[in-house]
Amino acid sequence: MAVALALLTALAYGVGDFSGGLAARRASPLTVTATAHLVGLTGLVVVAAIVGAEAVRPSDLGRGAVAGICGCIGVVLLYKGLASGVMAVVSPVSAVIAAAVPVIWGLVDGERPGVLATAGIAVALVAVWLVSQNGPMGRPDRSSLLVAVGSGLGFGGFFILISGIDESSGLWPLAVGRLTSVALAVGLALFRTVPVFTPRHVLGLAMVAGVLDVTANVSFLLATQEGLLSIVAVIAALYPVATVVLAIVVTHERLSATQGVGLVLAGGALVLIAV
Repeated sequence: MAVALALLTALAYGVGDFSGGLAARRASPLTVTATAHLVGLTGLVVVAAIVGAEAVRPSDLGRGAVAGICGCIGVVLLYKGLASGVMAVVSPVSAVIAAAVPVIWGLVDGERPGVLATAGIAVALVAVWLVSQNGPMGRPDRSSLLVAVGSGLGFGGFFILISGIDESSGLWPLAVGRLTSVALAVGLALFRTVPVFTPRHVLGLAMVAGVLDVTANVSFLLATQEGLLSIVAVIAALYPVATVVLAIVVTHERLSATQGVGLVLAGGALVLIAV
């Protein structure tokens, strides 16, 4: 079940990031983030109320709030990178950092995946690295790479914090985290004097990004409650596969043979981890 939930996380993140990245090419990344997260907050509160909770712990709400800050920073930087760089490269660079941070954390914390799962983790990290290599569309510039790395660090912190939330708190820590991210994104938008809400012609893209981001967050939380963080985080970090495929089909970005091998290895890694 943990692998299936982690795979759903990767798919939702990948498609949502592509949608948000397209929106960020037509509006400010801060504006897209604020709108997307506001949409997601509405749905998340409803779902959290329906699911309920045995006993909401203040410590879990605090984790959720800090996770929301990390997630907001990660999303804003990712959208900025996707808008200004090559989607098929920026997304994997962000993902390899996002995968490495919780894997290292999990191993330090005493997690010990099996032999095949460990091999799968290694193959997945190599796959993401290969997809991030130079291709026909070129590499992103140094600024875009730094933005992608910063995004990955934000997501890595989010993954670690979310994994520590107790089941008894239900989805309320995620709701608090999303409320925090909305407040941060809106505050930064006002400070930078950019619109808080996206214009009508990109509203649909921002809404899709918001709904899928919440879906990914919920499935990731549930996955970490069922399995090891070091495994779940790596599967979730395969989200660039969906982003890259959509970039090829929709925006006609092209990949090199090396990047293609990376996509194949990503599928093989998933099999190894799932066995």
